[in-house]
Amino acid sequence: MLGADHLSMVTFVPSKSLSWPEETRVLSEVMRAIIALWDAHPESTGALAVYEQLMLQRLADAPAVLDESVADTSGEGFNTVHAFDALLETVELQNIKTDL
Repeated sequence: MLGADHLSMVTFVPSKSLSWPEETRVLSEVMRAIIALWDAHPESTGALAVYEQLMLQRLADAPAVLDESVADTSGEGFNTVHAFDALLETVELQNIKTDL
């Protein structure tokens, strides 16, 4: 069981009118904003789900981690337009349990 004083859960559901490059750019901005919020409150615990998959996670008093799928540049991957490259330079990758 997970216990936390401060828990946040964000689900990103983009508009169908966004193109894939726009969607991933906005998603990377959302991720940076969430990480900044967590950094301001070290006791915070939270996660970001995208399409029912956990992509970003933070446990209390630990740094945020990105799911390995964020780095995928293959044709079906999240980073095909390299929107997450800056995040990948500063945030650790892990295999986050992705089933919600």
